[in-house]
Amino acid sequence: MGRFEIRVCEGSGLEKDFLGNARETYPMVSCAGQNAKGPRSAGFNPRWEFLSSFSVKDPESTVVEVQIWEENTFRSDTLYATIAIPLAGLTQGIVTDKWYRFMNGKGQLRVRLVAQDFGAPPPAAPAMPMMMYPHAAYGGVMPVNYGAHFGVHYPHPGAVPYVGTAPVMPMVQGLSVAPGHYAAHTAYAIPGAPMEQPRAPPQEKTI
Repeated sequence: MGRFEIRVCEGSGLEKDFLGNARETYPMVSCAGQNAKGPRSAGFNPRWEFLSSFSVKDPESTVVEVQIWEENTFRSDTLYATIAIPLAGLTQGIVTDKWYRFMNGKGQLRVRLVAQDFGAPPPAAPAMPMMMYPHAAYGGVMPVNYGAHFGVHYPHPGAVPYVGTAPVMPMVQGLSVAPGHYAAHTAYAIPGAPMEQPRAPPQEKTI
């Protein structure tokens, strides 16, 4: 079984009725023997925002039909126009928002469709930026895993997460470099951001 939601949002450019007036219309959604009727809206560009959900056995071979009906006072309601939307090719969890031209009438229909538990897998989420922690003794900020190089457990109490490109931390080469006495080092930056140039080691003053 596959579940999906469909929202019949609005119409555009509907034709006048035989008296030259705007029609009062409503949507009817049909799929695999199931039907759902939406609210009425009048005008040449009606807006319904009608949401309905369906379950189908074979989504890849199922077609959803959306009909727009004209409501009449003194006679039976009449079919104005229809569109048909195949469920094949949807991406799971990703909303498809499109305008469709009516197959047998003037105008267009905007429909939003989302497959809840079928369809192509969604694209992978982008990689998260490196999480940094302030660390004044090492010249700025320190990656979460940086303490492993020194046998120190981080984050320490009071550390505040920091995500950004500056300031950057000098990567000290060696395990026993006292604060303020750096060996040669390499600048670290957030993945995908421009790298800052390494700072020169501090010069000792001769008195």
